[in-house]
Amino acid sequence: LERISDYEVFSAHGPYLSFTSVARYFVSNDSLVELAPITYNGGRVSRPPDQEPDCLPGTYYVTLARSCVQCQPGFECRGDQPGGRIAQLACPLGFAAPNSSMSACLPCPAGTNASADATGCIACPEGQSASKSGSPQCQPCATGEFWRLEPVSNESANLMADGGTMVSFCQRCAAGQYQDLEGQTECKACQGRRETFASGSSSSSDCLCPDNTYLPLNQDDCVDCPEGLECKLGSDMENYYAYSRGDVAAMTGTDEFPKLQERYWSSADRPLSVFLCRSAEQCPGGPPVPCDFGQTGLMCAACGENFYLDVGKCQQCSSLETSKALFPIIPCTLGPSIVIVFYIISKTPVQRWSAPRSGITIVGALLFNHFQILALLFQCDLFFPPALGGSWGEISVINNGLSILRPACAGINTFAELYYINVAWPIMIMFFFGVTYLASILVNKMRILAQKMDPDFLFSAYGSIMEAFFVGICTQSLTLFQCYEHPNKLQSLRVAPEILCDSAEREGLLAVGI
Repeated sequence: LERISDYEVFSAHGPYLSFTSVARYFVSNDSLVELAPITYNGGRVSRPPDQEPDCLPGTYYVTLARSCVQCQPGFECRGDQPGGRIAQLACPLGFAAPNSSMSACLPCPAGTNASADATGCIACPEGQSASKSGSPQCQPCATGEFWRLEPVSNESANLMADGGTMVSFCQRCAAGQYQDLEGQTECKACQGRRETFASGSSSSSDCLCPDNTYLPLNQDDCVDCPEGLECKLGSDMENYYAYSRGDVAAMTGTDEFPKLQERYWSSADRPLSVFLCRSAEQCPGGPPVPCDFGQTGLMCAACGENFYLDVGKCQQCSSLETSKALFPIIPCTLGPSIVIVFYIISKTPVQRWSAPRSGITIVGALLFNHFQILALLFQCDLFFPPALGGSWGEISVINNGLSILRPACAGINTFAELYYINVAWPIMIMFFFGVTYLASILVNKMRILAQKMDPDFLFSAYGSIMEAFFVGICTQSLTLFQCYEHPNKLQSLRVAPEILCDSAEREGLLAVGI
């Protein structure tokens, strides 16, 4: 206002102090006069408004200037509200305002943080990143991740300070790698053939052996799964020994370890030395386990006391079989009677060779030889379908010598003892023929019978029996020479897998077999 007196009295109105002149005071004559028309700043004669206009978004009110001014970079100005004026506000952490007159700060893109003055966004330092836009601060890349730079998106390029074009990014480690530390710029590779089978692995324990391989004890690289074993993803021998101890909590990775396939066997103390079994019943597969009740020996192929082997299975002896009635009582008591029957058949005169009885006898002998030859197929190193293998296994009993009489139930249950009996039964039959012949001589001298046995017919009867059982006799003799190989390169007897072909037990029997 222009000064037109010594003092002028004003009254203030409204929240923004619009003034009205009410009186003047003159010092010279100490007089106070009533207000007269006045001139305001700028030569205006009208009173200024009681309240100045609100500031728009992007501006804020400055008291000294008594007006709204543009918002500065690094700040946001939301504009005045009905409740009062709003001052400019500094951008919060993670937000920036690169230009003036901004009504709101913008969030910095993921992988960046605001500069110190919040006028732009800068990439997070090496090893750190911001997972989402507007993050208040950068964080180190987590385990299982590594740090890298990537171009900023076009939508966020105008927020970057000093022309920056890159943002930080934490990426998950690819399959086959891991990272067990934070804030790293690269991932670590698994050793050897081990791999991680998911991204983002954070420990070396996530490095697993692939299918069909396993990790040996105290080694760093995977090796191929041996024949006869199934090695699933993550198979580790450490898991096997933890499993065998019952310490399941100590198992790592996928908890897998090499397991036996069906028809394969290994011992608990040497789980990787694999043997090939002759039947799936004896060797069902899975982890190495003790033999079932009644089974014993290598591959659980032998039968224990009071058990006998029947087509690859150990069967418990019955009370009749353990009473020794089947063996040796029945063979010893019926032996001479059988000799007499064959002697009578061999005395058939030439004129009756064409008789039906003779024909039936010859056909029966031929059929018996036929089935002995068929039974040889079961002795070969072949695997049969379950339905066919069972019936063929029953036929193979024909070539098993005296085993059909269950000598194992009479206390003869080792392979060597059974072998001696089977290869000696032709001698036993000869003994019966001799005893029968001597008995006929004795009976003849006692005049109980009119004549003694004819040695020629008796020898012919013995020859007939040897001819009928020739295949079985040869089979028993040659069983010591039938070996098959296991995955661990050892060999077993085909007829007794529990006997290794290079064992002293087998070598001691070779002379008998020859």
